[in-house]
Amino acid sequence: MISQEETTNNNNNTEEEISNNKHTFNDPCDEFAPFSDSELKQLLQNDEIPVSKRSRMLYALKQWTESEDKISRAIDILSVGFKSKSALLRHEIAYVMGQMRSEVAIPILENILSNMSEDSMVRHEAGEALGAIGSPSALPTLEKFVNDEYREVRETCELAILNIQYQQEKAKNPQNNQDSIFSPFSSVDPAPACSDDKKLKFDDIKNTFLDLSKPLFERYKAMFTLRNIASQYLELDKHDYMLCYKRKAQAIEVLCQGLLNPEEGALFKHEVAFVLGQIQEQSAADALESTLRDKNQHAMVRHEAAEALGSISDPESLKLLEEFQADEVEAVKDSCVVAIDMHNYWSAFLSLHKNDEDGEQQ
Repeated sequence: MISQEETTNNNNNTEEEISNNKHTFNDPCDEFAPFSDSELKQLLQNDEIPVSKRSRMLYALKQWTESEDKISRAIDILSVGFKSKSALLRHEIAYVMGQMRSEVAIPILENILSNMSEDSMVRHEAGEALGAIGSPSALPTLEKFVNDEYREVRETCELAILNIQYQQEKAKNPQNNQDSIFSPFSSVDPAPACSDDKKLKFDDIKNTFLDLSKPLFERYKAMFTLRNIASQYLELDKHDYMLCYKRKAQAIEVLCQGLLNPEEGALFKHEVAFVLGQIQEQSAADALESTLRDKNQHAMVRHEAAEALGSISDPESLKLLEEFQADEVEAVKDSCVVAIDMHNYWSAFLSLHKNDEDGEQQ
């Protein structure tokens, strides 16, 4: 049995081994590879270790997909992190569990969703993760919370139910999958992009996204279609590259309109911020900054805007994140710390590739 003193010493030693060098690109998978499962559990639940470092660990564990055994081990390690005091970390753990799409995580996520004393942001993420996994076995639990007191939880459960039903239908009719707009992202989204892109018109997608009277699931589908258009110069106008470039700019502009609309709910706006973070375009930075600065916004919206700014990874965004890393809202503060770490990660990654390209040209 490990004594309390030994545990503390081990945690301190392990913390020191995790890289703090913002100028060096460190792949999280390599960074945490030397540690045993028990050491990773100790790290994840140790609130003395910055949330940014523990967030990197989550995304290393997300890559443990070589076998069912390794997936189960990863989920077992992740589940310990729900003991952390950081709502942001608990929320990220639920997200990663959903992205791994293992039914092993279902009872854990159902418990989080059902815990009425848990932060609503974390409960929402647990519900969304159940939708991402796509198992009909989660439907009874999700149906219990479609009338939850928190709007973000209610709407998440509604979306998750529809997403599971969509995935089940898609599995029955795989030939229909050919009609959806290709996504350049590996994320498991809470709704699919619109299908049958050859018949879609940009204005129709835009109008569906902005129309508050439309069903939320349809608006989410339009959102992810706009994301995919904004992330590539293809699909809708693949034979006219100038028009494709124009569509990219228009798609980002429309997404920013949705983010800044004061009539939108927190769930919708937080997803728009997440999508803009995936796109990683500087043209979205002003809308994201405005969202982060607006202290009347729900914490889940501001936190997602902060992380999106970290993904964009430009010097002005870094200054803004440093300004808000002492925010009075814990989830926002933690997100700024994580986003600064993300900014350093992407800056080092881009620098590494630039050096490689320069070396090849010499």
